[in-house]
Amino acid sequence: MSLGAVYLKYRIKAYFLLEGCIVSEKRRDNKGRILKTGESQRKDLLYQYRYTDTWGKRRTVYASDLKTLREKEDEITQKRRAGIDYFQGRITLEELLQRYISTKVDIRKSTHSSYKSNISSIRKHPISKRRVNEITFYEAKQWAVDLYNEGKSFGTIKTLRIFIKQAFDMAIEESIVLKNPFDFKLGFIPNNSKTKDALTEEQQKALKDYLKNHPYYYMWYDIIVVLLGTGMRVGEFCGLTLSNLDFENCVIKIDHQIVKGRNNELYIEMPKSRAGIRFIPMTKEVYQSLQNLIKVREESNVTIDGLSGFLLLNKAGNPYYGQALSMNFSVLLKTYNKECGNPPISATLHTFRHTFCSNLIVGGIDPKVVQCVMGHSNVNITLDTYTHISYDYVEKKMSQVFQMPDKPEKSC
Repeated sequence: MSLGAVYLKYRIKAYFLLEGCIVSEKRRDNKGRILKTGESQRKDLLYQYRYTDTWGKRRTVYASDLKTLREKEDEITQKRRAGIDYFQGRITLEELLQRYISTKVDIRKSTHSSYKSNISSIRKHPISKRRVNEITFYEAKQWAVDLYNEGKSFGTIKTLRIFIKQAFDMAIEESIVLKNPFDFKLGFIPNNSKTKDALTEEQQKALKDYLKNHPYYYMWYDIIVVLLGTGMRVGEFCGLTLSNLDFENCVIKIDHQIVKGRNNELYIEMPKSRAGIRFIPMTKEVYQSLQNLIKVREESNVTIDGLSGFLLLNKAGNPYYGQALSMNFSVLLKTYNKECGNPPISATLHTFRHTFCSNLIVGGIDPKVVQCVMGHSNVNITLDTYTHISYDYVEKKMSQVFQMPDKPEKSC
Protein backbone atom coordinates (compact mmCIF):
# COMPACT_ATOMS: atom_id res chain seq x y z
CA MET A 1 0.00 0.00 0.00
CA SER A 2 1.36 3.43 -0.97
CA LEU A 3 2.01 6.14 1.57
CA GLY A 4 -0.84 8.16 0.06
CA ALA A 5 -3.31 5.31 0.54
CA VAL A 6 -2.24 4.78 4.15
CA TYR A 7 -2.57 8.50 4.83
CA LEU A 8 -6.08 8.56 3.29
CA LYS A 9 -7.21 5.49 5.35
CA TYR A 10 -6.27 7.08 8.66
CA ARG A 11 -7.74 10.46 7.67
CA ILE A 12 -11.10 8.74 6.98
CA LYS A 13 -10.98 6.74 10.24
CA ALA A 14 -10.12 9.86 12.24
CA TYR A 15 -13.08 11.68 10.66
CA PHE A 16 -15.61 9.00 11.61
CA LEU A 17 -14.17 8.74 15.13
CA LEU A 18 -14.70 12.46 15.59
CA GLU A 19 -18.25 12.14 14.31
CA GLY A 20 -18.97 9.17 16.70
CA CYS A 21 -19.90 6.93 13.79
CA ILE A 22 -17.31 4.20 14.04
CA VAL A 23 -16.45 1.51 16.56
CA SER A 24 -13.45 -0.73 16.86
CA GLU A 25 -13.10 -3.46 14.30
CA LYS A 26 -15.17 -6.59 15.02
CA ARG A 27 -13.38 -9.55 16.63
CA ARG A 28 -13.44 -12.75 14.56
CA ASP A 29 -12.63 -16.41 15.22
CA ASN A 30 -10.22 -18.54 13.20
CA LYS A 31 -13.00 -19.25 10.70
CA GLY A 32 -13.67 -15.57 10.08
CA ARG A 33 -16.96 -15.48 12.01
CA ILE A 34 -17.74 -12.24 13.88
CA LEU A 35 -17.76 -12.71 17.66
CA LYS A 36 -20.27 -10.97 19.92
CA THR A 37 -19.43 -8.74 22.86
CA GLY A 38 -17.87 -10.85 25.62
CA GLU A 39 -16.94 -13.68 23.23
CA SER A 40 -13.38 -14.55 22.33
CA GLN A 41 -11.27 -17.41 21.05
CA ARG A 42 -8.15 -18.45 22.89
CA LYS A 43 -4.87 -19.53 21.34
CA ASP A 44 -5.79 -23.17 21.93
CA LEU A 45 -8.98 -22.46 19.85
CA LEU A 46 -11.26 -22.86 22.89
CA TYR A 47 -14.15 -20.37 22.91
CA GLN A 48 -14.98 -18.36 26.02
CA TYR A 49 -17.63 -15.89 27.11
CA ARG A 50 -17.10 -13.40 29.93
CA TYR A 51 -19.97 -11.66 31.69
CA THR A 52 -20.99 -10.00 34.95
CA ASP A 53 -23.57 -11.88 37.02
CA THR A 54 -26.48 -10.41 39.00
CA TRP A 55 -24.25 -9.91 42.05
CA GLY A 56 -21.64 -7.95 40.02
CA LYS A 57 -19.08 -10.76 39.89
CA ARG A 58 -17.13 -11.47 36.71
CA ARG A 59 -17.63 -14.99 35.34
CA THR A 60 -16.36 -17.01 32.37
CA VAL A 61 -17.78 -20.02 30.58
CA TYR A 62 -16.03 -22.15 27.96
CA ALA A 63 -17.01 -24.30 24.98
CA SER A 64 -15.20 -26.21 22.26
CA ASP A 65 -17.36 -24.68 19.50
CA LEU A 66 -19.21 -21.42 18.94
CA LYS A 67 -22.68 -22.99 18.77
CA THR A 68 -22.34 -24.57 22.21
CA LEU A 69 -20.93 -21.34 23.64
CA ARG A 70 -23.93 -19.36 22.41
CA GLU A 71 -26.35 -21.92 23.83
CA LYS A 72 -24.67 -21.32 27.18
CA GLU A 73 -24.96 -17.57 26.63
CA ASP A 74 -28.70 -17.86 26.03
CA GLU A 75 -29.10 -19.83 29.25
CA ILE A 76 -27.06 -17.24 31.15
CA THR A 77 -29.17 -14.42 29.68
CA GLN A 78 -32.38 -16.10 30.84
CA LYS A 79 -30.99 -16.64 34.33
CA ARG A 80 -29.71 -13.07 34.55
CA ARG A 81 -33.10 -11.77 33.47
CA ALA A 82 -34.79 -13.97 36.08
CA GLY A 83 -32.27 -12.79 38.66
CA ILE A 84 -32.97 -9.15 37.85
CA ASP A 85 -36.72 -9.80 38.12
CA TYR A 86 -36.15 -11.53 41.45
CA PHE A 87 -34.04 -8.75 42.92
CA GLN A 88 -36.65 -6.21 41.86
CA GLY A 89 -39.45 -8.27 43.38
CA ARG A 90 -41.14 -8.83 40.03
CA ILE A 91 -41.48 -12.61 40.37
CA THR A 92 -44.75 -14.28 41.28
CA LEU A 93 -45.46 -16.06 44.56
CA GLU A 94 -45.23 -19.42 42.80
CA GLU A 95 -41.81 -18.50 41.34
CA LEU A 96 -40.63 -17.43 44.80
CA LEU A 97 -41.69 -20.78 46.27
CA GLN A 98 -39.90 -22.65 43.48
CA ARG A 99 -36.77 -20.62 44.16
CA TYR A 100 -37.09 -21.31 47.88
CA ILE A 101 -37.21 -25.09 47.52
CA SER A 102 -34.31 -24.98 45.04
CA THR A 103 -32.13 -23.78 47.94
CA LYS A 104 -33.09 -26.84 50.02
CA VAL A 105 -30.49 -29.33 48.84
CA ASP A 106 -29.87 -31.22 52.09
CA ILE A 107 -33.41 -32.38 52.86
CA ARG A 108 -35.16 -35.71 52.91
CA LYS A 109 -36.83 -36.97 49.75
CA SER A 110 -40.24 -37.00 51.44
CA THR A 111 -39.77 -33.39 52.60
CA HIS A 112 -39.00 -32.27 49.05
CA SER A 113 -42.10 -34.14 47.89
CA SER A 114 -44.14 -32.31 50.53
CA TYR A 115 -42.81 -28.97 49.28
CA LYS A 116 -43.88 -29.86 45.74
CA SER A 117 -47.32 -30.86 47.02
CA ASN A 118 -47.62 -27.55 48.89
CA ILE A 119 -46.85 -25.60 45.72
CA SER A 120 -49.47 -27.60 43.82
CA SER A 121 -52.08 -26.65 46.43
CA ILE A 122 -51.07 -22.97 46.46
CA ARG A 123 -51.03 -22.85 42.65
CA LYS A 124 -54.82 -23.33 42.60
CA HIS A 125 -55.39 -19.90 44.16
CA PRO A 126 -55.01 -16.63 42.15
CA ILE A 127 -52.56 -15.24 44.73
CA SER A 128 -49.92 -17.60 43.34
CA LYS A 129 -49.74 -15.42 40.19
CA ARG A 130 -49.35 -12.17 42.13
CA ARG A 131 -45.95 -10.47 42.25
CA VAL A 132 -44.39 -10.82 45.67
CA ASN A 133 -43.74 -7.09 45.99
CA GLU A 134 -47.44 -6.38 45.51
CA ILE A 135 -49.07 -8.89 47.89
CA THR A 136 -50.67 -7.18 50.90
CA PHE A 137 -51.51 -8.45 54.39
CA TYR A 138 -55.19 -8.28 53.46
CA GLU A 139 -54.68 -10.48 50.38
CA ALA A 140 -52.67 -13.01 52.39
CA LYS A 141 -55.34 -13.25 55.09
CA GLN A 142 -58.08 -13.45 52.46
CA TRP A 143 -56.20 -16.37 50.92
CA ALA A 144 -56.41 -18.20 54.25
CA VAL A 145 -60.14 -17.44 54.51
CA ASP A 146 -60.70 -18.69 50.96
CA LEU A 147 -58.97 -21.97 51.76
CA TYR A 148 -61.10 -22.39 54.87
CA ASN A 149 -64.29 -21.72 52.88
CA GLU A 150 -63.16 -24.35 50.37
CA GLY A 151 -63.11 -26.91 53.18
CA LYS A 152 -59.38 -27.01 53.90
CA SER A 153 -58.56 -27.96 57.49
CA PHE A 154 -56.98 -25.54 59.92
CA GLY A 155 -53.87 -27.74 60.03
CA THR A 156 -53.48 -27.69 56.23
CA ILE A 157 -53.85 -23.90 56.08
CA LYS A 158 -51.33 -23.53 58.89
CA THR A 159 -48.80 -25.74 57.09
CA LEU A 160 -49.17 -23.83 53.81
CA ARG A 161 -48.93 -20.44 55.55
CA ILE A 162 -45.70 -21.43 57.32
CA PHE A 163 -44.27 -22.67 54.01
CA ILE A 164 -45.02 -19.36 52.27
CA LYS A 165 -43.80 -17.36 55.26
CA GLN A 166 -40.43 -19.13 55.15
CA ALA A 167 -40.05 -18.30 51.45
CA PHE A 168 -40.84 -14.63 52.16
CA ASP A 169 -38.35 -14.64 55.04
CA MET A 170 -35.70 -15.68 52.51
CA ALA A 171 -36.76 -12.84 50.20
CA ILE A 172 -36.52 -10.34 53.08
CA GLU A 173 -33.02 -11.53 53.94
CA GLU A 174 -32.00 -10.84 50.33
CA SER A 175 -33.73 -7.41 50.39
CA ILE A 176 -36.21 -8.48 47.70
CA VAL A 177 -39.20 -7.31 49.73
CA LEU A 178 -39.46 -5.19 52.87
CA LYS A 179 -42.29 -7.00 54.67
CA ASN A 180 -43.71 -10.49 55.04
CA PRO A 181 -47.48 -10.40 54.35
CA PHE A 182 -47.82 -13.97 55.65
CA ASP A 183 -46.41 -13.14 59.07
CA PHE A 184 -49.71 -13.41 60.93
CA LYS A 185 -51.53 -15.79 63.27
CA LEU A 186 -54.54 -17.79 62.13
CA GLY A 187 -56.74 -16.75 65.03
CA PHE A 188 -59.31 -15.23 62.67
CA ILE A 189 -60.41 -18.61 61.28
CA PRO A 190 -61.92 -21.45 63.37
CA ASN A 191 -59.64 -24.30 64.36
CA ASN A 192 -61.50 -27.32 63.01
CA SER A 193 -58.62 -29.73 63.61
CA LYS A 194 -59.62 -33.00 65.18
CA THR A 195 -58.27 -33.55 68.67
CA LYS A 196 -55.71 -36.34 68.78
CA ASP A 197 -56.85 -38.19 71.89
CA ALA A 198 -54.93 -41.02 73.50
CA LEU A 199 -56.64 -44.32 74.25
CA THR A 200 -57.79 -44.92 77.81
CA GLU A 201 -56.55 -47.90 79.80
CA GLU A 202 -59.93 -49.58 79.25
CA GLN A 203 -59.78 -49.05 75.49
CA GLN A 204 -56.23 -50.40 75.28
CA LYS A 205 -57.15 -53.51 77.24
CA ALA A 206 -60.40 -54.09 75.33
CA LEU A 207 -58.67 -53.87 71.95
CA LYS A 208 -55.84 -56.19 72.96
CA ASP A 209 -58.26 -58.71 74.50
CA TYR A 210 -60.29 -58.70 71.26
CA LEU A 211 -57.22 -59.33 69.09
CA LYS A 212 -55.31 -61.80 71.24
CA ASN A 213 -57.33 -64.88 70.25
CA HIS A 214 -58.97 -63.56 67.08
CA PRO A 215 -58.94 -66.20 64.29
CA TYR A 216 -57.98 -63.66 61.61
CA TYR A 217 -56.54 -60.56 63.30
CA TYR A 218 -54.43 -62.36 65.92
CA MET A 219 -51.13 -61.04 64.48
CA TRP A 220 -52.36 -57.51 65.11
CA TYR A 221 -52.23 -58.17 68.82
CA ASP A 222 -48.42 -58.22 68.71
CA ILE A 223 -48.27 -55.25 66.34
CA ILE A 224 -50.35 -53.11 68.70
CA VAL A 225 -48.43 -54.28 71.75
CA VAL A 226 -45.18 -53.13 70.11
CA LEU A 227 -46.63 -49.76 69.05
CA LEU A 228 -48.21 -49.16 72.47
CA GLY A 229 -44.99 -50.18 74.21
CA THR A 230 -42.46 -48.24 72.10
CA GLY A 231 -44.20 -45.18 70.62
CA MET A 232 -42.52 -45.77 67.28
CA ARG A 233 -43.73 -43.91 64.22
CA VAL A 234 -45.48 -46.19 61.75
CA GLY A 235 -42.76 -45.73 59.12
CA GLU A 236 -40.09 -46.58 61.69
CA PHE A 237 -41.97 -49.72 62.72
CA CYS A 238 -42.42 -50.85 59.09
CA GLY A 239 -38.71 -50.22 58.47
CA LEU A 240 -37.53 -52.40 61.36
CA THR A 241 -35.09 -55.09 60.33
CA LEU A 242 -33.93 -58.04 62.41
CA SER A 243 -30.58 -56.28 62.88
CA ASN A 244 -32.41 -53.45 64.68
CA LEU A 245 -33.55 -55.84 67.40
CA ASP A 246 -31.01 -56.57 70.12
CA PHE A 247 -32.68 -59.25 72.24
CA GLU A 248 -29.53 -59.82 74.29
CA ASN A 249 -29.65 -56.26 75.65
CA CYS A 250 -33.42 -55.87 75.18
CA VAL A 251 -33.15 -52.74 73.06
CA ILE A 252 -34.53 -51.55 69.72
CA LYS A 253 -32.39 -49.30 67.53
CA ILE A 254 -34.28 -46.73 65.43
CA ASP A 255 -32.13 -45.29 62.67
CA HIS A 256 -34.34 -45.25 59.57
CA GLN A 257 -37.88 -45.52 58.26
CA ILE A 258 -39.47 -46.94 55.13
CA VAL A 259 -41.30 -44.55 52.80
CA LYS A 260 -43.40 -44.96 49.68
CA GLY A 261 -42.66 -42.45 46.93
CA ARG A 262 -45.00 -40.85 44.42
CA ASN A 263 -44.13 -43.48 41.84
CA ASN A 264 -45.06 -46.26 44.29
CA GLU A 265 -41.41 -47.11 44.92
CA LEU A 266 -40.29 -47.96 48.45
CA TYR A 267 -37.13 -46.34 49.77
CA ILE A 268 -35.28 -45.93 53.05
CA GLU A 269 -35.03 -42.55 54.72
CA MET A 270 -33.57 -41.17 57.93
CA PRO A 271 -35.98 -40.38 60.80
CA LYS A 272 -37.71 -36.99 60.84
CA SER A 273 -34.83 -35.37 62.73
CA ARG A 274 -31.45 -36.25 64.22
CA ALA A 275 -33.22 -36.80 67.54
CA GLY A 276 -35.18 -39.55 65.78
CA ILE A 277 -32.10 -41.77 65.79
CA ARG A 278 -32.48 -43.41 69.19
CA PHE A 279 -32.62 -46.58 71.28
CA ILE A 280 -35.87 -47.80 72.87
CA PRO A 281 -35.79 -50.28 75.75
CA MET A 282 -37.95 -53.39 75.29
CA THR A 283 -40.55 -54.04 77.94
CA LYS A 284 -41.24 -57.69 78.76
CA GLU A 285 -44.46 -57.54 76.76
CA VAL A 286 -42.78 -55.90 73.75
CA TYR A 287 -39.93 -58.43 73.91
CA GLN A 288 -42.40 -61.32 73.67
CA SER A 289 -44.47 -59.74 70.87
CA LEU A 290 -41.37 -59.09 68.77
CA GLN A 291 -40.41 -62.74 69.19
CA ASN A 292 -43.92 -63.74 68.11
CA LEU A 293 -43.71 -61.58 64.98
CA ILE A 294 -40.39 -63.18 64.06
CA LYS A 295 -41.87 -66.69 64.45
CA VAL A 296 -44.67 -66.02 61.93
CA ARG A 297 -42.43 -64.07 59.59
CA GLU A 298 -41.72 -65.67 56.20
CA GLU A 299 -38.19 -65.60 54.82
CA SER A 300 -37.61 -62.90 52.23
CA ASN A 301 -34.67 -61.76 50.12
CA VAL A 302 -36.13 -58.35 49.42
CA THR A 303 -33.53 -55.58 49.68
CA ILE A 304 -34.34 -51.86 49.73
CA ASP A 305 -31.49 -49.36 49.57
CA GLY A 306 -29.10 -51.97 50.91
CA LEU A 307 -31.31 -53.09 53.80
CA SER A 308 -32.88 -56.53 54.12
CA GLY A 309 -34.42 -58.75 56.79
CA PHE A 310 -37.50 -56.59 57.37
CA LEU A 311 -39.68 -57.64 60.30
CA LEU A 312 -43.12 -56.92 58.82
CA LEU A 313 -43.85 -58.55 55.47
CA ASN A 314 -47.04 -58.77 53.46
CA LYS A 315 -48.29 -61.92 51.71
CA ALA A 316 -46.09 -61.17 48.71
CA GLY A 317 -43.01 -61.11 50.94
CA ASN A 318 -42.52 -57.34 50.61
CA PRO A 319 -42.10 -54.94 53.53
CA TYR A 320 -45.13 -53.03 54.71
CA TYR A 321 -45.15 -49.24 54.43
CA GLY A 322 -47.06 -46.78 56.56
CA GLN A 323 -50.12 -46.16 54.36
CA ALA A 324 -50.72 -49.88 53.70
CA LEU A 325 -50.48 -50.86 57.36
CA SER A 326 -52.72 -47.92 58.34
CA MET A 327 -55.40 -48.93 55.82
CA ASN A 328 -55.39 -52.49 57.14
CA PHE A 329 -55.77 -51.20 60.69
CA SER A 330 -58.70 -49.02 59.61
CA VAL A 331 -60.52 -52.12 58.32
CA LEU A 332 -59.70 -53.96 61.54
CA LEU A 333 -61.04 -51.14 63.71
CA LYS A 334 -64.31 -50.99 61.78
CA THR A 335 -64.78 -54.70 62.43
CA TYR A 336 -63.96 -54.24 66.13
CA ASN A 337 -66.38 -51.34 66.53
CA LYS A 338 -69.12 -53.30 64.78
CA GLU A 339 -68.66 -56.34 67.00
CA CYS A 340 -67.48 -54.94 70.33
CA GLY A 341 -67.13 -51.19 70.22
CA ASN A 342 -69.58 -49.85 72.80
CA PRO A 343 -68.64 -47.06 72.86
CA PRO A 344 -66.64 -47.28 69.57
CA ILE A 345 -62.94 -46.53 69.46
CA SER A 346 -61.73 -43.74 67.16
CA ALA A 347 -58.04 -44.20 66.44
CA THR A 348 -55.27 -44.46 63.87
CA LEU A 349 -51.93 -46.22 64.22
CA HIS A 350 -50.45 -42.85 65.20
CA THR A 351 -52.85 -42.81 68.16
CA PHE A 352 -50.73 -45.52 69.78
CA ARG A 353 -47.75 -43.14 69.69
CA HIS A 354 -49.82 -40.48 71.47
CA THR A 355 -50.98 -43.08 73.97
CA PHE A 356 -47.46 -44.31 74.68
CA CYS A 357 -46.24 -40.77 75.34
CA SER A 358 -49.17 -39.99 77.64
CA ASN A 359 -48.66 -43.27 79.54
CA LEU A 360 -45.02 -42.34 80.22
CA ILE A 361 -45.89 -38.85 81.47
CA VAL A 362 -48.73 -40.17 83.63
CA GLY A 363 -46.34 -42.80 84.95
CA GLY A 364 -44.07 -40.07 86.27
CA ILE A 365 -41.25 -40.40 83.70
CA ASP A 366 -39.22 -37.20 83.35
CA PRO A 367 -40.33 -35.26 80.20
CA LYS A 368 -36.74 -35.05 78.95
CA VAL A 369 -36.49 -38.84 79.12
CA VAL A 370 -39.81 -39.12 77.28
CA GLN A 371 -38.50 -36.70 74.65
CA CYS A 372 -35.47 -38.94 74.12
CA VAL A 373 -37.53 -42.12 73.76
CA MET A 374 -40.05 -40.43 71.44
CA GLY A 375 -37.31 -38.98 69.25
CA HIS A 376 -38.57 -35.40 69.52
CA SER A 377 -36.21 -32.53 68.74
CA ASN A 378 -37.92 -30.33 71.34
CA VAL A 379 -39.46 -31.19 74.69
CA ASN A 380 -42.35 -28.80 73.94
CA ILE A 381 -43.49 -31.18 71.20
CA THR A 382 -43.56 -33.95 73.78
CA LEU A 383 -45.61 -31.96 76.27
CA ASP A 384 -47.87 -29.90 73.98
CA THR A 385 -48.65 -32.28 71.13
CA TYR A 386 -48.33 -35.83 72.36
CA THR A 387 -49.36 -35.68 76.01
CA HIS A 388 -53.03 -36.34 76.75
CA ILE A 389 -54.02 -36.47 80.40
CA SER A 390 -57.38 -38.15 80.97
CA TYR A 391 -60.04 -36.74 83.28
CA ASP A 392 -59.90 -39.88 85.44
CA TYR A 393 -56.19 -39.30 86.04
CA VAL A 394 -56.76 -35.64 86.97
CA GLU A 395 -59.57 -36.64 89.34
CA LYS A 396 -57.37 -39.31 90.92
CA LYS A 397 -54.48 -36.89 91.51
CA MET A 398 -56.77 -34.21 92.94
CA SER A 399 -58.30 -36.70 95.34
CA GLN A 400 -54.83 -37.33 96.73
CA VAL A 401 -54.55 -33.66 97.68
CA PHE A 402 -58.14 -32.53 98.29
CA GLN A 403 -61.15 -34.07 99.93
CA MET A 404 -63.62 -34.94 97.17
CA PRO A 405 -67.38 -35.51 97.63
CA ASP A 406 -68.75 -39.02 97.51
CA LYS A 407 -70.33 -39.88 94.16
CA PRO A 408 -73.88 -41.21 94.10
CA GLU A 409 -74.15 -44.85 93.13
CA LYS A 410 -75.03 -45.50 89.51
CA SER A 411 -78.43 -47.01 88.93
CA CYS A 412 -78.65 -50.10 86.76
